[in-house]
Amino acid sequence: MVILFTLFIGNFIVEILYKLITKYRNINSIRDIAELERDIDLKYSPAIVSLLYDNKIEPKKDIVATILNLYIKKQILFYKNTDGKYVIEPNKNVKKKEMLPEERYIFTWLIEGKNFNYKNWVNIIKTEYKELDFKKILPLETRNFILIETMLICLILEVIEMSIILIYFRDNFWIIAAGILGILFLIGIVLATNNMLKNRFFNSIGKKEIKKWTSFKRFMYKYTLIKDSDVESILIYEKYMPYSIALNVNKDYKKIWKDVIPKKDRIIIMLHYYLLENIILKPMLKIGNIDETNKLYFE
Repeated sequence: MVILFTLFIGNFIVEILYKLITKYRNINSIRDIAELERDIDLKYSPAIVSLLYDNKIEPKKDIVATILNLYIKKQILFYKNTDGKYVIEPNKNVKKKEMLPEERYIFTWLIEGKNFNYKNWVNIIKTEYKELDFKKILPLETRNFILIETMLICLILEVIEMSIILIYFRDNFWIIAAGILGILFLIGIVLATNNMLKNRFFNSIGKKEIKKWTSFKRFMYKYTLIKDSDVESILIYEKYMPYSIALNVNKDYKKIWKDVIPKKDRIIIMLHYYLLENIILKPMLKIGNIDETNKLYFE
């Protein structure tokens, strides 16, 4: 529990550092965003847009958005049965080669019954995202300076912690424990900060895309009723609906998640998402390569 708490505090500090860096160093600022963008080029999947916009994948909304995008592309059938439950089935003329890799993975899972590994699916998305080259590599001098600033902040916090221990406890056990936790805390923060500096800043291409999708999100909020519509309105909004879910405009996806995704898979996916990604591994997760077993999804 102590280690989990330390990691949680570490995540919190890294988020504060990120906001301070983007605000005062003007590294990641996005300016001159258009009021609205209606005719946006939907060349990326909803999951890629979600990762671009939020810097993370959220299983419920992003898996459902991917399913709806398969329906828009006429790869699957999507409807409510007589019991009021959402159902998906393969379309007659399925063209798997036209699917994006992350869509193909979902299709083989839900339609063909193959095993689903959430981590592999996320890595497929991150690999594709990395190839789009939206990220900016900060100059080594800037990264080192920020890392030194981070270490100094951590050392100051460690000195305060040790001072409190020495004043109120004066026990060797607590002094040693505080010292060990302080070292772990310092290492974790430095690793997390280094990862943040590598993965969370956009180049000119990435900034342009963020501007477009932010404008598109504003358009959907201000000039459509999509945020208050149920998913069955997909017949009206067509290609907009999956992206409205990915961008957190429309949030009517929980019933689809419950109806379409097998219960066992739902539990495993959410345990992985909440325990591993958000509590333990969040600062350490990097955009990496997919497993060898998933190469077929890029063919």
